[in-house]
Amino acid sequence: DLLLAYLANMSHESSLIRRSSAACLIVICHHSRYPMAIARYLITYATDQLLEHHNQTESIRLINGYLG
Repeated sequence: DLLLAYLANMSHESSLIRRSSAACLIVICHHSRYPMAIARYLITYATDQLLEHHNQTESIRLINGYLG
């Protein structure tokens, strides 16, 4: 649930919220018991989200959130 809450913020219009959410996801992944499993989940989720959205504005926010 915590990961999904931060992942939902990755398409937020504010770059500050996107960067903060990305930083929190990295910290959660780094300090978890199984960091590779969480990293795999996050990468899969991000890839699915990027390939799924067709809305131009939201796609740009997602790309900036995940790669920025």
